[in-house]
Amino acid sequence: MSLLVRADADATRGIGHVLRCLALADCWKESGDRATLLSSNLREGLAVRWQERGHTVVRLNAAAGSLDDALETAYLAEKLGAAWTVCDGYDLGPDWQQHVHGSGNKLLAIDDGHRVSHWNCRLLLNPNLGATADAYRGRTSAELLLGPKWALLRPEFRQALREKSLQPERRTLRLTLFTGGGDQLTLMTWMLQLVPSLRYQVPDLQIQAIVGPFTILDSALLALLQDNDVS
Repeated sequence: MSLLVRADADATRGIGHVLRCLALADCWKESGDRATLLSSNLREGLAVRWQERGHTVVRLNAAAGSLDDALETAYLAEKLGAAWTVCDGYDLGPDWQQHVHGSGNKLLAIDDGHRVSHWNCRLLLNPNLGATADAYRGRTSAELLLGPKWALLRPEFRQALREKSLQPERRTLRLTLFTGGGDQLTLMTWMLQLVPSLRYQVPDLQIQAIVGPFTILDSALLALLQDNDVS
């Protein structure tokens, strides 16, 4: 059986939608089935990552969230004989879902910010700590999968949890700064400006910054990283 995933990644959306769906695709592949990613906006590196994991990547010709997008998704799901179609993205709203789900596809929608007014799907997944059924009351008739127990973890993270204790071997205080695939709000700059006060309170604190592929590394940001001894 086939799994069809509809998700995008760019400077506005970030890369989280595509990467957490990759975790789902990997689990699907472990059961011996195949997965396909349909995307209208995708960096080549992310496409290669999916392909290296043994999945298929198809480029969408329509604008994200449009009627043509929904029709092309429904057509590909039928062509592949997809057992499930997964959508992850704020552009894929109620009308898009209605066209895809209403055409006979079993649809799993992934949400993390309640940015969609209502949901037309079979399953609705929100893996965040604050996810509650009350937030979706009157907004969907879907079965709800809520909370961290439904978190989509890629195989390398699941393997690490099996091999290592969650308790650190030694008490080294570390802080990782990460703003996702992009940083349109310049949150990294804001966090780096807080580093001196953190180091004053915790002198031995080790800090590293992870910069996403859509983050602009300008001279000001590089200077902050260097001045604050952030790796």
